[in-house]
Amino acid sequence: MRLYLCRHAKTLWNAERRVQGLNDIALSEEGRRQAEALAERIFAQNLENPLILSSPLQRALDTAKAVQARCAFELRVEPRLIEIDTGVFTGKSMMELNSDPLWQTHLADPYHTGYAQAAEPLSAVDARVSELLLEHAATERDIIWVTHAGLIRLAMMQLLGIPKSGLYRIGVENAAMTMFKLGASLKFCFHNV
Repeated sequence: MRLYLCRHAKTLWNAERRVQGLNDIALSEEGRRQAEALAERIFAQNLENPLILSSPLQRALDTAKAVQARCAFELRVEPRLIEIDTGVFTGKSMMELNSDPLWQTHLADPYHTGYAQAAEPLSAVDARVSELLLEHAATERDIIWVTHAGLIRLAMMQLLGIPKSGLYRIGVENAAMTMFKLGASLKFCFHNV
């Protein structure tokens, strides 16, 4: 089966380079255009009856709905695809975080330091991503994830064997799409689409 990892389209907070976390930020006007463009790219893949799984947050769900409207695929909300709880960093801009010692500690070892106080540990996020990947590898149906950059990075790290320290070395733009071929034993090939 093929797994398409799609990041939600752009929000105003993405444009402002703010950490969104679990805040339910809507797509911007540019984001709505990006969602439609992503839908066209997926439509061009000529997929037969794939399943779209979306994070429950509005920015991802609206992106997924644009794909569903163009492609007429089944869409389900998948709670395990929700964004990482970014705790005390939520709502802060990258400019603010650049001078925050706690953020610098996080950047030095993101997997082990997580997002600090009241946030979900990355090991827990990694576990839910792993659980989903194993479920998908056992099916014949193509799957489209519409989710968030952090989850896509963690999935790519698992699928490609990238060390946990590489979390922020993987760029995932808004409305980006990457495809993997998965087998029952979770052997895979990497393809950029």
